[in-house]
Amino acid sequence: MILAALVGGVAALLLSQLQFRVWLEPSTSDQEQLPIINVNPPDSLPGQENPGVPTPLPEPTPPVENGLRVSNQTPYPLRVVLLPRQGASGASQTAPPFQDPVHWDFEPAEGRQQGLLLSLPESELRLIPGDVLVAFSLDGSRRYWGPYVVGETPTPSQAGGEWRLILTP
Repeated sequence: MILAALVGGVAALLLSQLQFRVWLEPSTSDQEQLPIINVNPPDSLPGQENPGVPTPLPEPTPPVENGLRVSNQTPYPLRVVLLPRQGASGASQTAPPFQDPVHWDFEPAEGRQQGLLLSLPESELRLIPGDVLVAFSLDGSRRYWGPYVVGETPTPSQAGGEWRLILTP
């Protein structure tokens, strides 16, 4: 029994000192080479006439009468919420096609240059005086903008028939 334990111990010691190395060498055969693929460098993409020259901004969406264009000029992701005016008085006031609050989410600096014209899933968005707009950050920083009452507060402003809400830090 002692002899078996001694042989087992020596075998375990020898196996623990044993090291293996495996390496692969590339094949020199022409038949096994991978195909070479030519890739365009990033500064000469197909369809780009002058690499390195910035592309001009696209034409802005034409204004919509009483529509809302929002520009997020902040470094924060934002949610813009529209609370429609409730109980509009007067025969000239038309009820909006929605009664519940609606919202849109913006990435940081989204719409920074020209603003984004907002719409509803089923129709165009048209603001009426008394609608309330608020915006708040989605990153947990507790930043908010508003409330803004359409037609009663300086923001949003009306230009070219549409309302513009420009959110700055």
